[in-house]
Amino acid sequence: MRRTLTKLDSQQLLSALTSGRVALNQVLGVLPPKSGTAQLARLLVSNIDDLATLLTGDRQHFHETARPASHLIPPSDVGD
Repeated sequence: MRRTLTKLDSQQLLSALTSGRVALNQVLGVLPPKSGTAQLARLLVSNIDDLATLLTGDRQHFHETARPASHLIPPSDVGD
């Protein structure tokens, strides 16, 4: 009996967790912040982040890094 996740298993689990985390964050956007449901949703998001940490070693796995504003600036025509 296998007791560890394969890389594919981990990727599939992370994919499912991504969907769940996105849905929870959408729900948190409409729930009253101090409601019991919102508190439980935040706890689930935290638990998803904990599981992602175990699977990837990266607590920030689901957090997008800020992109530098330079990607919005078109390249200059140097050398014309």
